[in-house]
Amino acid sequence: MNDEQFEQLFQMIKELSEGQKGLSGEVKELREGQKEIRQDVQDIRQDIKSLDEKVDLLCVNWSISANAMVGAWLPSTHAVMRACFDRSYFKTRLSFFDQVH
Repeated sequence: MNDEQFEQLFQMIKELSEGQKGLSGEVKELREGQKEIRQDVQDIRQDIKSLDEKVDLLCVNWSISANAMVGAWLPSTHAVMRACFDRSYFKTRLSFFDQVH
C-alpha cells in the first residue's frame, strides 16, 4: 500500500468516524424525544383517569338523586341513566378483555 492509498484510507476512516458521531447525536436526540412522548402519554393517561373518576362520581350522584326522585321521569334522566349503564357495561367488558389478553 503506497502513501496515497494509505492517506485515502485514513481519510475514509476519519469521515466514517465523524459520520458515526453525527449519528450518535441524532440517536441521543431521538431518545430524548421518545422520553418526552412517553411523559406526554403518561400525562394523557392521568387526565383520562381523572375524567373517568369524575364521570363515575357523576353516575353515582345521578343514581342517588334518581332514586330520590322516584316519580319524576324526564327524558334527560333517561339519557343519563342509559349513559351510565352503557359506561358500566363497557368498562366491565374492557376490564374482562384486559384480563384475558
